[in-house]
Amino acid sequence: MRLCRLGVVIFVALTASAAAFAAPGGAMTFNEKISGVVQKPTIDIVLSRQNLAPKYTLVLKESFLPKILESINQKPF
Repeated sequence: MRLCRLGVVIFVALTASAAAFAAPGGAMTFNEKISGVVQKPTIDIVLSRQNLAPKYTLVLKESFLPKILESINQKPF
C-alpha cells in the first residue's frame, strides 16, 4: 500500500513539474502562423559543344524481346 502511494506521489510530482516548465502561462498553445516558400533544389548542368556528340556507339549484344514476351505470360507476383 505504501509503495502504491509513493508511486502516485512521484507521478503527481513529475507531471506537475513538467506542466510548470512547459510554457510560461502553464499551458502550451499553438496560435502562431508560419508562412514562407518551400525552396526546391536547382541543378545546373554545363555541357560544352564537343561533349554533345558521343565518341562511341553502343551495340546491343543480346535482345531483350524474348524476356519481355516471356514476362507477359507470367503472373506479376
